[in-house]
Amino acid sequence: MPPHGTYKDGPDGFIYSGEKDNYVCPQGKAIPFKKVFLGSRTKTKKKSYRASSKICKGCPLRTSCLSKVYEKQFSVTDYREQYERNIERVESPQGRYMKGKRQSTVEPVFGTLTQFMGMRKINTIGIKQANKVITFPPLPTTLRST
Repeated sequence: MPPHGTYKDGPDGFIYSGEKDNYVCPQGKAIPFKKVFLGSRTKTKKKSYRASSKICKGCPLRTSCLSKVYEKQFSVTDYREQYERNIERVESPQGRYMKGKRQSTVEPVFGTLTQFMGMRKINTIGIKQANKVITFPPLPTTLRST
């Protein structure tokens, strides 16, 4: 399984500290964990991190770091460890080998089935029924008897 394309590990320049479960800004200030919530769009668990306005007061990076609010706040997926483990596995030598193997063996077959044989989707449930459809594709409409 490839890593999800939208995964982002916190804001740029911030370093995650696992033992304290917080982020450290480029100026060395800690942005602590506040709560776990469900994302409004995807309904997945996210972790909210927020620094009080006192921490960011007088910071030279304040204008570039903060948005309309006067405190640093952001959210990160609650599945951070799983994403990191997955990325590490996919980028390993074995992961790169498996990706190359899949691209040269399986992907061309699916491309042929979808592009040249018109099999855009399989309307069956289960591997046995899908195997029947793959093994015996329907005849093109021009060859069917009416």
